Amino acid sequence: PFTAGGHEVFASASMGVTLSNAGYEEGEAMLRDADTAMYRAKGAGRGRSEIFDRMMHTQAVLQFALETDLRRALERDELLVHYQPIVTLEDGRLAGFEALVRWQHPTRGLIQPGDFIPLAEETRAIVPITRIALMGPFTARSTSARIIPSSLSSSSASVAATGFTVALLHAAI
Repeated sequence: PFTAGGHEVFASASMGVTLSNAGYEEGEAMLRDADTAMYRAKGAGRGRSEIFDRMMHTQAVLQFALETDLRRALERDELLVHYQPIVTLEDGRLAGFEALVRWQHPTRGLIQPGDFIPLAEETRAIVPITRIALMGPFTARSTSARIIPSSLSSSSASVAATGFTVALLHAAI
């Protein structure tokens, strides 16, 4: 710890490392890879270091492509609302429906939420995705215009977003 302005401050550092024997021809490529390793280290927790490997670059490129595809999916209405029944444990009666978003990718097929929701939360694309789930029963894209969901999983980014309450009220009316 150190003192700054009369306050004790604790600091940590995350570090990304590249090796000089990796065959770099340009300094920018080496810095890019060190940056990739640093973000991996930060993602693993504070005060860590990671040594870059080629798989990190491959994963970063795939992540970038998925993010680009997700933004296009929002523009192209590729996200669909599906409804899962909610039943009571006592007697198995139908208690309602949960609205679930699925991504019908034009070349990869149906992409499950676990493969795109974390990225959507990271990039704030979760906000329009939540609106799609809220408005699903009231649009032509929905699987059934008669199903009104009684449950919706959402993220804190969606709830904090401007207009979430208005969209929720609009969906309920």
